[in-house]
Amino acid sequence: GHREPNSTPEEDAAREVEEELGGATIHNLRRLGKTYPETHSDAWYCSVWTGEVGQKSLALKKGYEGIDELILLTESEIDAKIANGEISCGYTLAAWSLYRASKLV
Repeated sequence: GHREPNSTPEEDAAREVEEELGGATIHNLRRLGKTYPETHSDAWYCSVWTGEVGQKSLALKKGYEGIDELILLTESEIDAKIANGEISCGYTLAAWSLYRASKLV
């Protein structure tokens, strides 16, 4: 997503969830940190957030932003897919690392 003028980062994160999951609302929104696509530049970064979305409110907008399918996974299933190479997106791996680290503190 991107920042909207005159909105808070929390509002931006919640809006992205609503847009990409067809009106779903997020609860217990919490910022985990940020990740940089270029390690030698801090000019551009992606904020990483976590929260809870009720399964009843999930309604994928098929094809929106290239998303064709919503797959619900447990934490163990995500770890297994990372371990066997099924999940290799750098942003996803960075976000998952921040999420896992947040559970240690």
